[in-house]
Amino acid sequence: MSPRDATPDPAPPARMSPAELRAAFFGTFPAVAPAIILSAIDQTIVATALPSIAGAMGAVESMSWVVVGYLITATIAAPVYGRLGDVFGRRRLLLVALCVHALGALIAATAGSFAWLILGRLVQGAGGGGLTTLTMALIGEAVPPRERGRFQAWIAACFTFASSLGPVAGGG
Repeated sequence: MSPRDATPDPAPPARMSPAELRAAFFGTFPAVAPAIILSAIDQTIVATALPSIAGAMGAVESMSWVVVGYLITATIAAPVYGRLGDVFGRRRLLLVALCVHALGALIAATAGSFAWLILGRLVQGAGGGGLTTLTMALIGEAVPPRERGRFQAWIAACFTFASSLGPVAGGG
């Protein structure tokens, strides 16, 4: 057990006034909302554009690997980012996840073959797992557990916005 593990994260007070609660949530939410939207919109853009991309690259039979690869690496990365966020700080790791996700997007966008596209999506999934996990953890740090349900609508609104905009951006 490291010294960092011995000191728990400062939890928000159990009871906050409505004004304190709004200030705590809206102090964190604008910083993490773009990461929430990015992790959701990425999947809907790719889902819409993938049949055209796979057809152009002559790899329709391998199309599922692009989606499955992202999901597998995101699923593996999520608990890893959670633990590393506990050790090194969630904000710092959120930036790392954003960089990894952007690197994967760059690899996928410049892919000359379908194998490189799959590799790019694998890297993106490694970043995407961190985006989803760490944004929720950062909001959890700002808002007491008893009050978190009130603010889930804001998070759902981000996912709804991204799910609506993604197919349009993906060409659907």
